[in-house]
This record gives sequence, structure tokens and C-alpha cells, in this order.
Amino acid sequence: MRNPSKLATKNIHKLITKPFEYKQRIQTTMNEQHYYRTPKRTQQQQQQNKETKKTYEYDPKKATLYIWDFDCTITTHHTNGAQHKSLLTPTSIMNNIKHAKALKTFILKKTQENEHHHFAIATYSDDDWNKGDYYAGRTLVNTYLKCLFGDTERSFLKKEEMQCFMPPNFRVAGKNIHIDNLRCIHSQNYNVHYEPSQIWLFDDDQNNVEKAKKMGYNALNVITEEASYMEMLNIK
Repeated sequence: MRNPSKLATKNIHKLITKPFEYKQRIQTTMNEQHYYRTPKRTQQQQQQNKETKKTYEYDPKKATLYIWDFDCTITTHHTNGAQHKSLLTPTSIMNNIKHAKALKTFILKKTQENEHHHFAIATYSDDDWNKGDYYAGRTLVNTYLKCLFGDTERSFLKKEEMQCFMPPNFRVAGKNIHIDNLRCIHSQNYNVHYEPSQIWLFDDDQNNVEKAKKMGYNALNVITEEASYMEMLNIK
């Protein structure tokens, strides 16, 4: 496998210097269909959805954007940004997802509570590392999430909500460029304007956590603050 660090030196992704400005490549995916197929709902399910919407009225102050890093945050072991497709069996994937059942329950429960709760991925696994028999970026993340949620589960994550790129100065930027992109996308696509206090970043890299906190975001290190993370996911 090619070394991801060498691939990053191609400077494919330019640093975003203006708030809420994001790459044209991300913008072109905005109107594309979901990664997940949304099943046809029965009349009973449609009625339940209507009742849920009546129960949980949208309150902008309660809407939250939850952002997960991928490697060592969703996964237990680091994928090094890319994995050979022969290793991506359902069993190996599920064995490598950290707190799989609790994570799935947390996300599905939050989508029922408030339709403006959104979930996103911010990872350095670059889309351009997705070559040949190696899966990286959105392809890799989507393979894991489809295994966790299945094709029949409710769609909750769109293509543009997977921010998969390696900034040239990632140690300086942390995940803040990814987060700025996501804030812009939700503002333009869904008319949901998240304040910094309405955003959570879950990451295993303390540098990313500190950079996010400096911008006013909520951030948890899932390694050093595992107890708080498990409490948030309601893991007892």
C-alpha cells in the first residue's frame, strides 16, 4: 500500500482561509443522492413519523451537529487512512467498530428527537487515496457505516457530510477546516445555522480537540476522556 503521508504531499487540498468557504469538489456533491437507500415506508411508519415530528418541534437552540473522527474514534484500530478491500469483511469491520451497538443507538435516537440533529465525519483519510484495491476516504467510511447501519436503516448521513481530506498543514488546522465546511453546508443546504456551542467533535487526537475548543466548539478526546464519551453514549 502506498504511504498516505506521501500522497498528502501532492497538495491536492488547498487550505481554506475564509470562514465557511469550502472546496468546489465538496460543493458538487451537495445535490447527489444519499449513500444509503431509503426504504419505502408503510402507512403505519408514516403515521409514526408524523407523530414524532409533532412531539419534537424544531428548536434551533437544541439542534446539535455531532462530528466524529474515523480512525481510533469510530474504529478501534487505525486503518492508516486506507484498507485493502479483501480485509473489509462484515465480521472484521464490526470487530473494528468501537462501541458499535451504543453508537448506532445514540445516532438513531438523536435523529428521532430532533430532525435537525445532524451527524458528520471529519477524517484525514483522503478521497484521493482511494485507488485500485485500496478503499479510503468516503469509500472506506461508507463501507464501515453501511455495515453498522445496513441498507435498510434510515438514512442519516449524506455524501457532503463526510469530510475526507488531508489539509497540507493539518497540525495547525486540526479538524477546524472540516468543521467550517460542515457549518457552511448545513447553513446553505438545510438553513440550519449551528453556533460553536451547538457542535460536538469526537476525536482521538488531543491536538484536534484543543484546536476545536479554541474555536468555541465542544470537543472530547475519546481516549483520555473515554468515561465522558461512554457516558454520552449511555454506556454503563
